[in-house]
Amino acid sequence: MRPPKSDYEDISHYYDTVRGFGPDYYRGWMDHIFRHGDLEDRQRVLDIGCGTGRYTVLMQQRSGRPVVGLDLAAGMLAKARAKAGDDVDLRLVRGDAERMPFKDGSFDAATLILVVHHIEDLQGMADGILRVLSPGGRVMFMTRDHDEIEASYIAMFPGVLEIDLARFPRVDRLEAVLDEAGFTDVGHDREVNPGFSMDREQVMDKVDGRFISTLTLMSDEEFLEAREVFSSRLEERFGDGPIPTASFTFVHGDVPP
Repeated sequence: MRPPKSDYEDISHYYDTVRGFGPDYYRGWMDHIFRHGDLEDRQRVLDIGCGTGRYTVLMQQRSGRPVVGLDLAAGMLAKARAKAGDDVDLRLVRGDAERMPFKDGSFDAATLILVVHHIEDLQGMADGILRVLSPGGRVMFMTRDHDEIEASYIAMFPGVLEIDLARFPRVDRLEAVLDEAGFTDVGHDREVNPGFSMDREQVMDKVDGRFISTLTLMSDEEFLEAREVFSSRLEERFGDGPIPTASFTFVHGDVPP
């Protein structure tokens, strides 16, 4: 049975309001994204599953070069366009990550930031990315392996762990898919954002906004019942102290020259 999927058209109107963590959070991850994606000198970058452009806009501003964002949800792309304004050189394209509407060799790098758990055909996706990248190009995924999911505070929310373990591919599976597609130098690194944490009140505010797609997959009744359990668990484990964010894994592969 396929894991359930979120409807990003439906949630696009409030997505940034409940999922934003502030500029310092995203800038902290951007250092890792640029390093593992080898983006500093890449001329043509594609951000697959760009959503509302939170990372896409920062990529363009940091590099000073044009960036293309791809997403299937028109509502998310509209938010990205509004966020970019007139000062950001951003091209936004509506399309499917598994059937990308680009010519062969169109890009020097591709990023997928917290996107791969929404992909049904991993091999088709990897084959398509290889096709649209130029020789020597790089693909980089920001994701979570299963032990990171289990270690995250949100795993204490009843139902979340089961859903996310079914949705997120293990890192070794993702690497095998890249190998099969023909990428070389496939590997991964794990990183943390040491300058960021939240307190219990901040976490509960995010939870009440269903700040991760997993929570949108629950009925209102399921959510409210699980919320009470989660709040108690959070207080018991962390009290009024800081609640750290879990790590992310960066998976990368290169197109042969």
